[in-house]
Amino acid sequence: TAPTAIRSLMREGEEPVKLSNYAGYAVQHLMAAKRLMAAGLPAGAIKMKVGAWGNDEVAFHAQKIPEARLLRALRYCFETELRLKSGASSSELEVRELILRLTA
Repeated sequence: TAPTAIRSLMREGEEPVKLSNYAGYAVQHLMAAKRLMAAGLPAGAIKMKVGAWGNDEVAFHAQKIPEARLLRALRYCFETELRLKSGASSSELEVRELILRLTA
């Protein structure tokens, strides 16, 4: 599960801010793909244009997620990064909450 993976990555020394950034990066790619599809770019060309992280199905996944949800997800990522950098709460808890919010 995602929480188990987060605990494992943090035990291996992965920084919470970096995990938060990975999540934000993925959401940004989905948003870019969604907007490119809306502009008429063929799904096959989106991966090259977006520079997706090796996912040949980025357009397929982006198509399934409403833009409002992606915008909320970007906001969650930004808020989490802000709290992590300010030391406002437990870093593992913040990252776990972010993942739960993104996947709910």
